[in-house]
Amino acid sequence: MSVDRQDAKGGGMFDARRDKRGEALYRFLLEQAATPPTFRIKCQGTHEDTASNPDGSSSTRTAVDFRFYLQPRLLHEDVPPPIFIVGDRSATFRGRSVKEIEIAATADYRKDPERGEGSGTTWRRKASKPERAATAERDKLLTERGLPPWGLMTGENPRVQACIDSEESRRRHQATAPGPPSLQFEDNSPSAPTKSLHQWADDYCKSTKSLKEFKFHKVIYGWDLENLRRKIHRTLEENWDTKDIWRPEITVTFEVLEADVSIRSDSWLSWMLARTWGKILLCILLLYPLLLWLFGGEWRVAGSAYSLARWVHLEDSIPGDDAETYCHRMNDVSIHHSDLKSTPRGVSMLMGVSEEAWFREWEGRIAGYCRSGVNMPASAAAIDAPGPSKVSPTYVIQQP
Repeated sequence: MSVDRQDAKGGGMFDARRDKRGEALYRFLLEQAATPPTFRIKCQGTHEDTASNPDGSSSTRTAVDFRFYLQPRLLHEDVPPPIFIVGDRSATFRGRSVKEIEIAATADYRKDPERGEGSGTTWRRKASKPERAATAERDKLLTERGLPPWGLMTGENPRVQACIDSEESRRRHQATAPGPPSLQFEDNSPSAPTKSLHQWADDYCKSTKSLKEFKFHKVIYGWDLENLRRKIHRTLEENWDTKDIWRPEITVTFEVLEADVSIRSDSWLSWMLARTWGKILLCILLLYPLLLWLFGGEWRVAGSAYSLARWVHLEDSIPGDDAETYCHRMNDVSIHHSDLKSTPRGVSMLMGVSEEAWFREWEGRIAGYCRSGVNMPASAAAIDAPGPSKVSPTYVIQQP
């Protein structure tokens, strides 16, 4: 399964005010977080075709039989999205041109001559190759299964998960219901980060590096995308007549558009490297790696998360409750048991529409688009694809 992420147009922003003042950068990132990315599903069917050239030879080309884009709606909430900070043990860029992790500053670690840089209770060092691979694999798994960045799987070090920046958001997102059984997703409460978004913004602005960049990443969670991809793929296979075509291929891709906000230093060198021709020129001159090593610094430590659906803890539930017990005690038969899940703290309710319910609503139309050979250009607006209407008994949900 592939999940494509594309930057906002322009690829980055140069602003001397935000580049030198941490408060200005912090406020700007909060403003950017208020605008969610665009999530859409690309369904495409292609086959190989042979064409005759003017000189009598033949060549093979790829012909598109159908291509359409669906845009499910994100869960609308009246509060800002949670800002997350990457976990200390996640391998990411923290101000240098290499990925690093944070480690507790124990007495034994201080004696290590390769401890790197640090202050206070943590030290920072270059991430090893296995650590980088583990972080990439974990991020991929969380995305495919629709788990939030602060999700913790059974047996994991708690410091590998992302933290939520604000205390209010931490209260709102605590005690998430378990994810897919195969992942054994912990019913944990998000913790506070070692360093806040404001502190990271200050850290970036204090740096004197002329090729520094702060990248704020927006993520989508709440749906098991791998499960949804299989269902859509099967529907397309069943409704595409491929008996007279050569090498048919179906692709189902989840795209997150305008998922990154990049702030780059206000310098002529940074401006040049933001252009494709600039990078090509410096690569030809063999200067690009050297410049990054001498003057480069990157921060990929924060982002915001937007849900397609999420579980909310019901404050009037108690440990040991299941859906049936809870509804019986509340004397409420209007709640669908499928919208409830047991957790160690009690019961959580699904807000929004699950990928299963969305697919049931759209399966017939997906099959119809496939059979009719709908072919939308990449620049076309995606088909608005809301899930089935759903009215939840909000009086049983008590959020802070």
